[in-house]
Amino acid sequence: MTKSVMLLMAAALLALTACGALASGELVLPAAEDLEKAAVTAGGLDWTAADAGAIAGLVETLKQSVVWNTGRASVQDVPDKGDGLVRIEFCFKHGGSSVLFLYQEGGRLFLEQPYQGIYEMDGSLGVWLQNRLALGPAGLKTTKWE
Repeated sequence: MTKSVMLLMAAALLALTACGALASGELVLPAAEDLEKAAVTAGGLDWTAADAGAIAGLVETLKQSVVWNTGRASVQDVPDKGDGLVRIEFCFKHGGSSVLFLYQEGGRLFLEQPYQGIYEMDGSLGVWLQNRLALGPAGLKTTKWE
């Protein structure tokens, strides 16, 4: 019986891998209308939005800012990137939350979705966040967002 269960699990894993369900894929963002609030924390400063327009603006900016999927796997709950890490948390209307992390590495801006993937972002996301957090690049402990 154990052999048949193992064989069944291996077949399921193979099928999921073949269809791309286990590979790092597209950035998965919630629908703005499903969210109660969004919170951004950077360098000890917070920006929280419960307004539907501000939440939709953040979700849309995230979608539009993706340059490409790096193909690198995200294998931890929180990336080890030190003080320059920006946390973006979405809280759902019906409970639960989803978290993304933004950081700079090698002069480029990356968004990491735990266990989903790592995506290179363009500067428009950094500018959008700076406007909300009222911070300059030094306040986020980064060299330059643009």
